[in-house]
Amino acid sequence: MLGWWRDFKQALSLLTIFPVSIRRWDGGTAPAGKMPLTRFFPSPGGQLYRLRSAADSVRFFPLVGILLGLFFALADYGLGRIFSPVLTAALILALNALITGGLHLDGFADACDGLLSRRNREQTLAIMRDTGIGALGAAALFILLIVKLAVLIEIAEPLRLQALLLFPFMGRLSMAGAVCWFPYARTEAGMGRAYARADEHDLTFARRMGLMIVITTFLYFRATPREVILILTAIFISFCGSYFFAHRVALKLGGLTGDVYGAINEVTELLFLLVVAAGAQLV
Repeated sequence: MLGWWRDFKQALSLLTIFPVSIRRWDGGTAPAGKMPLTRFFPSPGGQLYRLRSAADSVRFFPLVGILLGLFFALADYGLGRIFSPVLTAALILALNALITGGLHLDGFADACDGLLSRRNREQTLAIMRDTGIGALGAAALFILLIVKLAVLIEIAEPLRLQALLLFPFMGRLSMAGAVCWFPYARTEAGMGRAYARADEHDLTFARRMGLMIVITTFLYFRATPREVILILTAIFISFCGSYFFAHRVALKLGGLTGDVYGAINEVTELLFLLVVAAGAQLV
């Protein structure tokens, strides 16, 4: 149980700006987001202690996503009673970028810079490695935020709170799937490599947790059969869409990178919200 708590803090530190540290066997602490790959350290008595690897935290990505969604749903509920729908949606997007430290948006922009350049594998990876944002990445990021803003304005009750609760969850669940299903593209070290060591067992854990989260959401909101069908359809389409996107990128690059993980999160979130918005008129 202590190991699970440590893994959750590792995921929380990576995916949000909240400062979290993990206590080591020797009583010291290390920033969770800076934890090294799996290593073994001898104790004074000679027994080996294992520092939790970053890969172990992948299973808790969906849980971090649902916590973010809960925050956004509560913020929307409060802000919607003060501001207009347009301003409320804009503030939700601003809070999303603030709490996540812009991690996924930065990854999306860098990935678009490389993938839309139509260069070969090595050149694409080099462009994505550049910390600056080029014209292609900036244009793609602008379009993403504009469409997200429009969709958040479009979705109204009774589906609005459910959509706000679940869209960050879907993004992190798809990231967990991409990390576990596809190899890491770079030969050199990178932050994404530490998490790419996750395997099918971590994904199975994440999917079971995700199923519990979705069922709990339906029960709490007393979702009607049409709402259940719509949300499940949005989950299915967004997850399949993220897999297709990851598969195409992996074919081009020979795997995925940390920037692509962020892009997958953003693409999945947008697909989920678009499907909910499209079907909201039928509910």
